[in-house]
Amino acid sequence: MNAAIFRALAHPGEGERDLTARFALLGLVNRLERVADRACNIAEEAIYVVRGQVLRQKFGVRTTTHN
Repeated sequence: MNAAIFRALAHPGEGERDLTARFALLGLVNRLERVADRACNIAEEAIYVVRGQVLRQKFGVRTTTHN
């Protein structure tokens, strides 16, 4: 999750009592991040099937190998 979004949602303002919306948004952002990760995995598998090229992510940097 983007650190700035997490900080904004995880730290309520002074006097804010109803945190229901914040927790709902945190859950939604988490689920959207998971969907994006899975979409990347599907795209990497499709590239492998079509090109025979393996894409891997290490610490936010993509590396490419050819088979």
